[in-house]
Amino acid sequence: MDSLKEKLKHIEQLDANVEVLAKITDLFSHDEVSTEEIEAILATDVGLTTSLLRVANSAASGGAVEIHTLRDAITRTGMRDIRRMVVTHSGASAAGNDLEGYGLSKHDAWRAAVAGAVAAEGMARRRGYSDPGLAFIAGLLRDCGKLAMQQIIGGEELRQAICKKSPTDDEAVWERGHFGFDHCEAGSELAKLWGLPEELATAIRDHHHPNKDDPNELVDLIHCADAACLMLGIGVGLDGMAYEVDQEACRRIDFDLTEMERIGDDLRAGLEELVNMVGEGGNND
Repeated sequence: MDSLKEKLKHIEQLDANVEVLAKITDLFSHDEVSTEEIEAILATDVGLTTSLLRVANSAASGGAVEIHTLRDAITRTGMRDIRRMVVTHSGASAAGNDLEGYGLSKHDAWRAAVAGAVAAEGMARRRGYSDPGLAFIAGLLRDCGKLAMQQIIGGEELRQAICKKSPTDDEAVWERGHFGFDHCEAGSELAKLWGLPEELATAIRDHHHPNKDDPNELVDLIHCADAACLMLGIGVGLDGMAYEVDQEACRRIDFDLTEMERIGDDLRAGLEELVNMVGEGGNND
């Protein structure tokens, strides 16, 4: 029987521009990022270039002079917003596709992915985490393995199986018992196949059940962001609300009801901002 890695290699291409995603993630892992380096990456994607020019010329950017070149658009928009836009645009297909097997429309899956990204980034900034942008990426891609599960198992078969599980069964534990692997493991292996950093693969793998023997701040952030989204009713599909919140992870990053209020504020502003940047569902067409 094929291993999970082999299964992933043979599924249909997940329609995500992972090459751009991997390049931009690697680029921002360096201490300094130049306009020329960003331009070289964005110039390979017409959709991204168009999105950036639109954002740079929007009223929110506050520029009186219309921008026509990619380099000028990069300068006006700023590195933080560029990174967020590129990651959301490039990861949209993997993070927010139609997940009928889990009872989520493309719209709902995309909103859930982006909400997790915004929540994780906000918590990371408030805690002085070294790279809030990396937390944004990990939050966005945390459930990318669900699309892989759906393609490997089949949407209708997956849907029928989930409908028969007990509402109290932990989602990831049930998946492992029923299929031999879960969406966290599938997503982690996808991240590796895409050439994304090991810390992203680890965060995706452990986001449901943080490793108690090897605590990891990024994992804790993604775990709590994921739990927060479900508590707010975002991304609740057929698998329901059976989610074991790791109290030790919450304690390590001081996640509490006050933080939930802050996350609500983050989402109200952040979701609107990203929809304005890349369009609903990451599609500007």
